[in-house]
Amino acid sequence: MNPTVPVKDGRHDRQARAAGARPGGRPRPAGRGDRLRARAGGRSPSSVEGPFHSPAPGREPGAWISEGPERGRGTPMVVHGRVLSCDGTPLPGATVDLWQAADDGRYDSQDDAQRPGNLRGLFTADAEGRYWFRTIRPSSYPVPIDGTAGRLLRAIGRHPMRPAHLHYQVTAPGHRPLTTHVFLAGDPYLGSDAAFAVKEELVRQPVPRTGGWEMDGPYEEVEFDLRLVPLGWAPGG
Repeated sequence: MNPTVPVKDGRHDRQARAAGARPGGRPRPAGRGDRLRARAGGRSPSSVEGPFHSPAPGREPGAWISEGPERGRGTPMVVHGRVLSCDGTPLPGATVDLWQAADDGRYDSQDDAQRPGNLRGLFTADAEGRYWFRTIRPSSYPVPIDGTAGRLLRAIGRHPMRPAHLHYQVTAPGHRPLTTHVFLAGDPYLGSDAAFAVKEELVRQPVPRTGGWEMDGPYEEVEFDLRLVPLGWAPGG
């Protein structure tokens, strides 16, 4: 198991507070609320924000968000998709705010070797609702266990690990904002996330590639579309 990682900014416990008494075993399927929203055409399920969100630098389409020492160590990855209304209509100009941990499980706020804003990016979807960026594969990592959350996890017999993921906050005019994750298939902690945030609809299989997407060598590709619900929509409406 990886060592516990400290948090420099003091936001210790919030990431693991969602750990509940339900045993692990597989990612949680969509709940009733998610199924109701799906009737509007298929909204992307939400997930927890976590404690590591902070303002991201604006970046151009295709930019590398990995600018620290992890760039030379990690597995290169291209992530792309579309931002859509839940009926499939593209949402040009949508804002896609991204953040992730490095290959050693640390965010920029935890690691003096990373500059503020590393592994973060603020992107604008194009006329077809498309976004894309380049990064390195994130790692699973332990939530801090030196506070209330750690005592809770120990009391219910759960480990402190979170599976590898990238965070998203997505906004578009006339639509409800969406906070969610994309999780990477094959991670050993998908069925027992300490934050209990995994949903099957949010898991994607990275595909090995060579060439394309302005990449010079081997990399992994992840495609992840995001569907937002229009303002004013209600179940049965």
